[in-house]
Amino acid sequence: MTLHPGPGYLTLAAAVVALVLGLGFVVRGFLQRRAATAFADRAVATTAVVTAVHPKDVAVAGEPLTIYFTEVRFTVDGQEIETDTITGIEPPTPRVDDEVTVRYDPRRPRRVELADVEGEAHGAGLTSFAIARVLLALALLLPAAWGVLTLVVFTG
Repeated sequence: MTLHPGPGYLTLAAAVVALVLGLGFVVRGFLQRRAATAFADRAVATTAVVTAVHPKDVAVAGEPLTIYFTEVRFTVDGQEIETDTITGIEPPTPRVDDEVTVRYDPRRPRRVELADVEGEAHGAGLTSFAIARVLLALALLLPAAWGVLTLVVFTG
């Protein structure tokens, strides 16, 4: 049998694209983790009032899950700020008009998270790292699959 080089080149190109994208997602994950850590390092705590709670449905490993983003109002340097928290939480959630402690970024006071919830730094970048693992595995498996296919064709 004749082995045509076209599919081999196409497989190699797909592997290179998966490798580059995978490495890009690794870098993105580290940048997200660094940004979350920087937020945690410079965040300032204050008291806020809950003005609303917004549900958001997400799927984690195929399981449906509802997380809640709390809208809060607080004052910084005489300016009243009303914004959603940057991290979602699972029930139980604070109720409207409850007072809660929040942490905010003094550089961008609209970036807020509930102080009694585990910080964003813990989970930052996890999605990017998961996508990177899949892409990097694909980058390794594509040439291996092409190699197996080539062996089958040559020995068949």
